[in-house]
Amino acid sequence: MNLGRIYTTANFNDFRIRAEQGNGPDPGILWLENSDADGFMLRANGSQTAVNTYPLTLDGFMSIGKRGTVLTPAMQQMPSRARLHLVDLDGLVEEPWRPYFRNGVLFTGNNDMGYIGHVYHDASNGTTPWSYTLDRSDFVISAGENDLTEAFRQRIRFIYTTTPVAGGTGAESYNGLEYMQLFPFNKDQGFVGVGDFTAVGQSPTERLHMRNGRLRIEQLPSDPVANTLTKVMVVDDTPGANFGVVKWRDASTLGGTACDWTVSAGPNHVWTATGALNPNCPDATENVGIGLTVPVAKLDVARTVNSGGATSLGFNVLMTTNSTNNVGGVFTAEVGGGGGGQNVGARGIVRNGPRN
Repeated sequence: MNLGRIYTTANFNDFRIRAEQGNGPDPGILWLENSDADGFMLRANGSQTAVNTYPLTLDGFMSIGKRGTVLTPAMQQMPSRARLHLVDLDGLVEEPWRPYFRNGVLFTGNNDMGYIGHVYHDASNGTTPWSYTLDRSDFVISAGENDLTEAFRQRIRFIYTTTPVAGGTGAESYNGLEYMQLFPFNKDQGFVGVGDFTAVGQSPTERLHMRNGRLRIEQLPSDPVANTLTKVMVVDDTPGANFGVVKWRDASTLGGTACDWTVSAGPNHVWTATGALNPNCPDATENVGIGLTVPVAKLDVARTVNSGGATSLGFNVLMTTNSTNNVGGVFTAEVGGGGGGQNVGARGIVRNGPRN
C-alpha cells in the first residue's frame, strides 16, 4: 500500500512512502524510498522469526540501505535485526548474528557483520522466548563473519587519519595510522597487536604483540620481593619466527653455564673443577684461576703489586680456633730489587695455636 508519493520532473527521483502488511514479502515494514531503488526501512511492530535457530522479535527495529536490484535479497529477505541496522553491498549474512544484538547498531555488508552497542546478559541461552537478566549489561564491540579462513577474518582496527599526502606514511597515507589491531587468530583465540600492522601487511602473531616501540610500566609493583622465585623473563633475539618473543629461563643459568659452580642441597658447600671429563663444565682435569686466564695449578692466583704494603696479599687465610692442634702456614713472595715492604704470596694464621 502506497501511503504517498512526491514526484519530481525526473520520474526516477521521486520519493514515496510505502507500507507492507499481511503476508507480503516484507510484512509489517514501512518503506521510505528515494526512487524504487533506494530505501529506508522501518519495522514498527514486526513478527517473530528465527535466525540460526535463535528467536528474534523485530519490534521497533529499523534498517537503512539500498533496495534495488543488487541488494533486493539483503533488504527484502533479511529483516532489520537490531535497533538500527545498516545494510550495504552483499549484506545478506546471518551466521555471526546473535539474539542479544538488539539495542545498538548492526552492520552487514561485504559478507561480514559488525555490531556496537549494549548486550544484555542472556537468561534464555538462545532458547525461545529470548529473555535477559535485569540490570546486567555489557557494552560490546563485535566483528563476525561466516568464514574462518585467515584471509577473510575480520579485524578490528583503530586508526588515525589526517590530510593525505602522495607517498605519505602513517596518518598521511591512504590506510592511515593504525595504532591497534584486534585479530581473531582462530575460533578460540584473539590476539592484540600494538602498532601499525596493516602498513606492513601483517597481523598479530601472539596474544599480545608489539610491532615496534617500547613498553613502559609507570608504577613498579610494590609486592614483597620474591626471592624464592627462579624464573626470569627474557627476549628471544634469534632471527626467525620467534624473534622478539618473550620467554623465560631459570635465574641460575644467567651469567654463564649452569655448572660453573655447584651448590649442594645441604650443607651448602660450593665446588667446581671436579668429576668426570665433561666438555661443557669444569671437571677434575681442569684448574681454577683468579687474576689470570690460564691457570697452571689447581688453584692459581695472580696479582701484581707495585709497592709493598700490609694489604698487598696474594692469598690470605684467617683461621680462629681454641684448639691446640691446628696448623697454619706462612708463605712469602720473593721481592726483587730491594726496598719497600714485604709482598706476601700466601699467608695462614692460626690464632691461639702453638704451631704455625
